[in-house]
Amino acid sequence: TASLILIFQPYLIGNLSFQLSFVATSGLIIGDRLYKVYFKDLIPISNIILKTINHIFYLLLISFTVSFFVFPFIIYINGSFPLTTPINNIIATFFWSFIFIPFSIFIAILSFLNENIALFSANILAYIFDWYIKIPLFEWVYKINLPINLTIFFLIISLLIFIFLNQLIKSYKKYFLWFAISFGFYSLIYYLYTKTFYILIFDVGKANANLIKNEDYFILIDTGPNYFKDFNWTKVYLLPVLNKLGIEMIDLIFISHPDLDHSGGLETLRKYFYVKKVISGNFNFEDWEKTNILILPDPIENPEALKIKEAEFFLFPGKTPYEDLNRESLVVYLEYKGLTVLFPGDIDKMRFYRMKENRELLPVEVLISPHHGSRYSIDENIINWLNPKVVLTSGRGKYFPHQEYLNILEKFNRPQFSTEKTGAIFIFPKNGYFLICFEKEKRKSFLFSALFPFIPLYYEDRFCKKFDYHKEL
Repeated sequence: TASLILIFQPYLIGNLSFQLSFVATSGLIIGDRLYKVYFKDLIPISNIILKTINHIFYLLLISFTVSFFVFPFIIYINGSFPLTTPINNIIATFFWSFIFIPFSIFIAILSFLNENIALFSANILAYIFDWYIKIPLFEWVYKINLPINLTIFFLIISLLIFIFLNQLIKSYKKYFLWFAISFGFYSLIYYLYTKTFYILIFDVGKANANLIKNEDYFILIDTGPNYFKDFNWTKVYLLPVLNKLGIEMIDLIFISHPDLDHSGGLETLRKYFYVKKVISGNFNFEDWEKTNILILPDPIENPEALKIKEAEFFLFPGKTPYEDLNRESLVVYLEYKGLTVLFPGDIDKMRFYRMKENRELLPVEVLISPHHGSRYSIDENIINWLNPKVVLTSGRGKYFPHQEYLNILEKFNRPQFSTEKTGAIFIFPKNGYFLICFEKEKRKSFLFSALFPFIPLYYEDRFCKKFDYHKEL
């Protein structure tokens, strides 16, 4: 059937929905065959109780087989897999087979006869569905502790090793040898990954979310947006990316200020990750209320410095009391082996000038655009003071970054890259220089995608743009 479909619609071979449907259907067929060949006579059906047990076993076997087949796709999409899926599938099957699918067909036919009755029936079905999706199903979730691409790379190499050993060695010793080689190979990948450092500017629209992977520490500066009550943006978009990066725990989160485009995802992250500590400026409780944050971050009122491994964070909170929330964002300087990055939140020119008076401004290699590249965020003096090698913008639309903002950068010959055009942006510090890499370019290269972040850390080629450190610092 799949072959026949692909003859007329060959483009579907790259369609994720088609792939999932195909492997799920294959799982159904194979699971049914396994039952009939190996397990059909395992449980006698002499009475109603044994017959019921036999049916439940059949359902679980089918559900487990389907789950096994779709496992690689789900782990690739979400970076995690609910291990209780075989049980949840059985619960869901009842609703879909006996309620949602038949009633949807009935309502579709009814709409030709009486549109009002069909609409009324559809609303009832929607109410049932809304209740159904809130059923607290089991959520025992498996998360990988490596990026999904490295996990897939390991599995492929491990499989090739097994095939080679299977041809070379005929005794049972091949299994022990395969396990030893695979375990050693996995340990090497894991060790190399835990030693890496990179910064990731997420593509979150006109919002901010930045990840710093500092060896085995994961630090976030802002958590991205979450504007709507009925749509959890963080759960749908940001959470799967963090899972696919192999993150199980977040050691520290800095919140620049209580705006939904910077702090909206905090509660969702707290729900799905163990978050050790959250730090922000000393903002009013009324400003935090609109973000729906249950446990407020630890406030700081004076400049502080934190050292985590070889990375140093210099924190500059705004003044209190304050008139402009954006202006008083918590400003974060990061310094790592000669690389300096400024995360200014949504501050404006007035705050920059005040920081200059207080001797809180230092030249940086990388400037994260203040207030997403607003026209009011910088001027020529500020660019002179900061002297960035490159400017990175997390923004969207005509005014973020604003043309006046871009004109100033162009006048000083400062390259600027926006997540709107490049996708997520990566920063890799190297010995004497640093690399800026882009998600959209990464997707074009199989090698880059398969071996990230080892490429470009250990092999650069043409994947990224190269910038020197400030020599005079």
